[in-house]
Amino acid sequence: MNTLQRFSLVCFALLIALSCQKALAQTGDLRLGAVYIETNGNPDNQIIAFYRHGDGTLTEAGRFSSGGSGTGLALPDFSTGGITLSTIGNRQFVLVTNAGSNDVSVLSVQAHGLTIVSKAPSGGVLPVSLTQHGKFVYVVNEATGNINGYTIAADGQLTEIHGSSRGLSGGANSSAIQVLFNNGGTTLAVTEQNPDAIDIFEVDPETGLAAGPRRNASVGVEPFGMIFDQFDDLLVTEGTQGGPIASMSSYDVKNSGELRTISGAVQTPHPFTCWIALTNANAFEGGQFGFTANFGDSTISSYFVRPNGSLVLKQAVAATTRSTPNAGAIDESVSSDGAFLYVTDLGFTSDGTNHFIPLPGSVNVYAISADGALIPIQQVSGLPHNVMGSAAR
Repeated sequence: MNTLQRFSLVCFALLIALSCQKALAQTGDLRLGAVYIETNGNPDNQIIAFYRHGDGTLTEAGRFSSGGSGTGLALPDFSTGGITLSTIGNRQFVLVTNAGSNDVSVLSVQAHGLTIVSKAPSGGVLPVSLTQHGKFVYVVNEATGNINGYTIAADGQLTEIHGSSRGLSGGANSSAIQVLFNNGGTTLAVTEQNPDAIDIFEVDPETGLAAGPRRNASVGVEPFGMIFDQFDDLLVTEGTQGGPIASMSSYDVKNSGELRTISGAVQTPHPFTCWIALTNANAFEGGQFGFTANFGDSTISSYFVRPNGSLVLKQAVAATTRSTPNAGAIDESVSSDGAFLYVTDLGFTSDGTNHFIPLPGSVNVYAISADGALIPIQQVSGLPHNVMGSAAR
């Protein structure tokens, strides 16, 4: 082979390699970066999977059946944490509640799709939220006012923990919104809107059985979304029954299950502050930024969470979503690298008389700057109305 032939062969190989790299960049890999939302469809609840690229932008990878049913309601299904991500060993899973068929599904993540690996009854009616830590998974059922526990195996199989069902302090009328493990997996928190309460359960690390609940009165009206900060302080948003000013509170969780208020009902001048996402730990001078999705006007507010758990409102309007100034912004998540915020907008507009006119849903993408400011970079629109949930990797 002469020099010219060798050169031509090398050039051809480089072209093939560059083409492959370009193809990979275009198609992505869900295992390396992804965002998931659900359609809440009835009779088929689907998970919409998006490839998350290095610049934070999204490309839809496909829509995959959860094997269960959503409620299919035209109005919002107010809950949070209905979809969550799990990694066990070298395998990734998507866990989702099926509120219409009263069960929980586990889907395995492949490079370009999702596959159902297990499904289990929720142990109640209208499962709206789930949480996972280690081998334990818990779901909360809104209509029956109870939590139910499972173990999850390395292959994604769910097994109900015998005797794990526990009633909430508000009973069947509790209007439960979210169930959440703390960072160590030793505590479960549940927000209940009807009695304006936060239930705390202590979890046995060996059996997964929960003891409680210890009922705590919420500082603000309508406790909704929750998240634990890096020091296990509990942050809770408050919807204030659709009033023009909503809020967020923070609590220190005692071993007895008692909540001690750190910052009480720190206000933002927006209706229905419901969902919250946090930046990665230690990213901003030891604290974290929290972003709340304000459903009533589809704005995003930003809070700074100090290392002691206290809250400071930074920007009442840190960003707007597709539905602004109408209702629509719901669940949100931060990418695993802490660089991007993803906000689901189920889609509404108004004709001046009816505030809930359905529109196609969207996912709104923002870059998180070094000072916690949000920079809009993409809107993925044309999604089914009433999409919900947000989970990012």
